[in-house]
Amino acid sequence: MLILGFAGFTISQLVLVTVPENGYGLLLLSGLLEACSLATTNLLVDQMLVLTIDPKERARIQSILCVGIILITVPFGWIAGILSGLD
Repeated sequence: MLILGFAGFTISQLVLVTVPENGYGLLLLSGLLEACSLATTNLLVDQMLVLTIDPKERARIQSILCVGIILITVPFGWIAGILSGLD
């Protein structure tokens, strides 16, 4: 299920990057897919943290995971901004 969440998030970002001008349907699809994927991913990651990490280390490990997810996903928004600026 976690892999499906990450795959859905990746697909939503790829759809977002390739949305043509006035492609509101694809933009809506990307937003919906991203929302569902993030809801699934965050729930499962939080559940794994609670079950596997020592409570004293949980905050530090969760912050590292959040930074890792941000570092992986930031380039997609940057690429979409550059592509929209080229138009």
